[in-house]
Amino acid sequence: MISGIRETAEKLARDHAAVEPSIEKVLLFDSENEIRLIEVDPLLDPSAEGHLLPMRFDADPEGGVYFPSSIALIRPDEVERIQPPLSWGNWNDGQVIWERKV
Repeated sequence: MISGIRETAEKLARDHAAVEPSIEKVLLFDSENEIRLIEVDPLLDPSAEGHLLPMRFDADPEGGVYFPSSIALIRPDEVERIQPPLSWGNWNDGQVIWERKV
């Protein structure tokens, strides 16, 4: 993984968690050309799709984000039955890059 991707992903995770206090943790999935995050939040509505649909964002160099990003949201109770997007791998491929301290 390109080191700039990890640093930028960690910044995004901290920023998102600061404005969404219900986020429990953020996982990063390897990619050489984009940031791939899954945010785990118990206050989300249950998934109606049965699979994760990431939201895609362009790079924002002015905001310090130099890579495009894809972010998916999931409830903690859905992690075992809903897999990450197919091209991202499985849950074992995700690295926890931010976790709320309790």
